[in-house]
Amino acid sequence: MPPKQSITKEMIIDAAFFLVREKGISQLSARNIAKQLGCSTQPVYSCFSAMKDLENAVVEKAADHIENNYLASGEDSDNNFKSIGLGYIQLAKKEKYLFDLLYLSGRIELDFENDKFPIDSDRLIGVMKKDEYFSTFTNQELLKLLKHMWIYAHGLTALARSNPAISDEFIVNSLEEMGATVVIQALQTKGAKTNETDRP
Repeated sequence: MPPKQSITKEMIIDAAFFLVREKGISQLSARNIAKQLGCSTQPVYSCFSAMKDLENAVVEKAADHIENNYLASGEDSDNNFKSIGLGYIQLAKKEKYLFDLLYLSGRIELDFENDKFPIDSDRLIGVMKKDEYFSTFTNQELLKLLKHMWIYAHGLTALARSNPAISDEFIVNSLEEMGATVVIQALQTKGAKTNETDRP
């Protein structure tokens, strides 16, 4: 008879993440996780006495997944700043339950007024710095740019999330036009000479 499989904390988090990713946070329960792992609910409650703790672990894993696969996945592209915004849009299209969990549910703090991002803003600033036209910008200036574009992209993406009839072409074009406007204005404020043919 084969030995009984030991259910670890990591296995429970992975199963919970898969469940939320496929069906949404409303399906997160000890019973559903146990069913997915093929065990009783006892290991779940042994590792997580409160479901809120497991939910927090899922949120953390989701944030890491999104940062690595969508928001910073375009590193070393022709336009890294644009890749962040496009990644955000792709996230809402391909991972709707994770998008809802992190950006629409209120479960994590999203406080742009106080520069509190739901992901690692320092890493995204590092991605932006790879774009040549940002070479003279300070981290604080890049954070301001990132914040402005995130607010716009969030509104655009939430609109598309609630209205599937909006075309991908409209979303991408709107993001590119606003990004170019924001970047050109920032470059002009820094004293750089720009024209329409130099739009990033």
